Amino acid sequence: MPEPDFVDTWVTLEEGPMLLALVGVWLLTCLLFAGRGRGTVPAGSAAGRLRRMRYGLARGLNWVAKAYGRWVGPVAATVATVASFTFLTTVPSALGTQLRLQAVARTDDYTFAAEKIEADLAAQVVSELYGQIKEEMPPDYQQALTIRLPAQVVRTRQQADRLVVPLKESDPAAARRLAREESRIQQVRDLPDRSVVDAPRGSDPVDIPTDLTAGQAAAAREQAEAKPPDNHAEIINDSGKEILLQLEKVASEPGWSGLQDLVGSRFPLAAPMIDALADACDKQLQEVLRRKVPALVQQLMDKTTDIRSSIAAAAKDIVASVDVPRVVGDHVTDAARLAADRQATLAYLDGLEDRLKRRADIVDGLIRPTDDAEFGRNLNRVLGSSDKPLQTGVVDDLRRTMLNPGSPNRNATIVKHNAAVAIHSLGVRGLPMITKADIRAALPLCGCPRG
Repeated sequence: MPEPDFVDTWVTLEEGPMLLALVGVWLLTCLLFAGRGRGTVPAGSAAGRLRRMRYGLARGLNWVAKAYGRWVGPVAATVATVASFTFLTTVPSALGTQLRLQAVARTDDYTFAAEKIEADLAAQVVSELYGQIKEEMPPDYQQALTIRLPAQVVRTRQQADRLVVPLKESDPAAARRLAREESRIQQVRDLPDRSVVDAPRGSDPVDIPTDLTAGQAAAAREQAEAKPPDNHAEIINDSGKEILLQLEKVASEPGWSGLQDLVGSRFPLAAPMIDALADACDKQLQEVLRRKVPALVQQLMDKTTDIRSSIAAAAKDIVASVDVPRVVGDHVTDAARLAADRQATLAYLDGLEDRLKRRADIVDGLIRPTDDAEFGRNLNRVLGSSDKPLQTGVVDDLRRTMLNPGSPNRNATIVKHNAAVAIHSLGVRGLPMITKADIRAALPLCGCPRG
């Protein structure tokens, strides 16, 4: 667009400069015509050509002066018209651009605040709902959640390590089951202390109020940025490991899938609660939650209430609309099965620990007795037991100790001697696990009488 003084600067002259220009043209014309009528000069001569040149210049100057006076007005009007059209085109364009930028900034500010409020509200809803689902589960399931299998597995392994014959040789089935539980524990140990599963927001647009001003949107963003984030829901806190669900909204399918995979492989007992939670957070609940967001953002802009309290109250209202017993009812069967499995595993490991401990204690009392009375008591424990696996395990350990070359020191010799005495004594008293070959192998080591 031309500058406002373009016409005045480049097209028209002010009165003073105009007068000087006309005087200049008059003076130059006088000079050029001076001596015009003095005698006749041949046309082809140098003087004739110079006279014609002076005459042409004088006429040219007069033509320029007349043309300027005639056309300066129309030229100025034309330039002004063109300038006005350029101005009318440029100004609305600039105004439109500015308005669009303001609208984008207003939308971005409000969207930022709304999404942060929605994430915090979603975390509150998920936490409240998860707690209610847990309370609604059957008592046996809730009891199973308190069982800490890792401690029981560690105690069982400690007793297994005391055996002379490794558990995988003397009881392969028990060894496999114990190893399976240890593998699960190791999977949990391999997790970081805190695992965060993201629940992505998706592409749902935020509804912008039609009467929202740029100042209000900026205030909402400022308050939202100042508010500490509270968009995590704790799902698992077990064995020193924590699993959090980080929400940008109520979790959608990708968020639940990631959480279900992680929990199902490391904390399978919690899977029914996660499944129930995923069912409860359906599209209907998400719509209810989204309808709460504008009022909360308005409170954030107004700064009239404690936004944390408002979010907590809104979360309770939303959870109250969920039929928790119905949701949990769809997963009670799985919960009961997993609870029974957990109880059975605990009972099995507890029994295995007890059997391995008794076996190790008996063997220690036979091969390292403090006196003859302790040796005799442990013989009677073996003979009087109705636990065939226990008797078999003790005999296996005694046999391995007796036949093991070991180190040629006095203690090893005494241990082998005591094992041989125990084998011979049990065989003589009729323990069916002792073979004739065992007794023949024991005689040279124990010095027992034949019979």
